[in-house]
Amino acid sequence: MRESDSDFILAKLDQPTHLGLKVHRYFGKSWCMHLPFAYELMRELKPRIFVELGVWKGESYFTFCQSVEENKLTTRCYGVDTWQGDIHMGVFPPEIGRDTAKYNQRYARFSELKAMPFDQAVSSFADGSIDLLHIDGGHRYEDVKTDFENWLPKVSEGGIILFHDVTVHKPDFGVWRFWEEVARAGQSFLFEFGHGLGVWKKGPVLPTDPALLQKLFLADQDGRKAIMDCYANAGCLLYFSKKLDEAQGEINRLKAVVKSATEWQRRLWITRAFHRWRDPGMSGKRSGFLLRIERSLKKRCKFPGSK
Repeated sequence: MRESDSDFILAKLDQPTHLGLKVHRYFGKSWCMHLPFAYELMRELKPRIFVELGVWKGESYFTFCQSVEENKLTTRCYGVDTWQGDIHMGVFPPEIGRDTAKYNQRYARFSELKAMPFDQAVSSFADGSIDLLHIDGGHRYEDVKTDFENWLPKVSEGGIILFHDVTVHKPDFGVWRFWEEVARAGQSFLFEFGHGLGVWKKGPVLPTDPALLQKLFLADQDGRKAIMDCYANAGCLLYFSKKLDEAQGEINRLKAVVKSATEWQRRLWITRAFHRWRDPGMSGKRSGFLLRIERSLKKRCKFPGSK
């Protein structure tokens, strides 16, 4: 079910529009709880250009792309990453970059991956051209600060910047510290669950801004809690929906195993009965010929444990 721009999701907090959303690129990692918000933010904001710094496998990036495609937006998407790893995640195996590039082909009409450092990619964009920027690269304080300062001129007036892992206080994680420096009333919102997602606006909220942004940034304490609960529940719903899909897949696999076992047992009974009919003297015994038949049937039926 899709809401119009004037009938935004938050008007009915108990009936979020993404209840039927099926996220295609889902890994259940640290970003998974914010995927419903990402999908709706893209749909409501309709940015001209979206840039993500730090793509990894693309769980967040391709959810933004999915929203662009399904909502028929004209947004251009760019994912920037070296796919070599960093101080917190270690060295990436080369197949991660290859798999991400391969998956991006389904969105090739409007999505481009740039395999390069962030400070090199920034020159590819004109000042004020990016309406939505997601900073999710290095998580040390100096890394986040550098990315923000380098890319801020590229963000349009009134543009949105997302920061992930804002509530993580592990050693060498400084996103929380930088967020405390830039967050300000009326222009920032923090989703405290799912490792923390900070939403920051360049410039004040205007009457012409999408309803999502107005409700997000201008909400009072009770309103912020209601928004938080709405999207936290949505993230949990998506998570359990995926777990249900996985469970159904396992059920189907077990059904196939049972079917294979039943077929193996049926064929083995027929073979043994036929062998006893041909050679009554061998009743109760298993000749070399019969053993070969049994092994062949087990192999054909691929029954677990067959040799």
